[in-house]
Amino acid sequence: MFDFQARALGLHVASLAVSLDPEFVVIGGGLIDPHATTEEFRARYLKGIHDAALPYLFPQQRAKLKVVPATLGELSQAIGAALVARHAFADKA
Repeated sequence: MFDFQARALGLHVASLAVSLDPEFVVIGGGLIDPHATTEEFRARYLKGIHDAALPYLFPQQRAKLKVVPATLGELSQAIGAALVARHAFADKA
């Protein structure tokens, strides 16, 4: 079931990567929580996402795209959004 979920998420990552061209995709949530799953599970899950996305990416994207786990816990999204806002408006201050 989790391999299927990783493949589905990989297709979404590919769709976004083709549009946004990121170097990193950060995956968070309960399955990435070190207290909820094992290191082996998280590595397999992230690899499944990455491997599912690769066939749909441009060659340059295949070489650079990294799928990484969120490391800031349940506040990862809020902290990331705050940092984006900070950097976006730092040049305007």
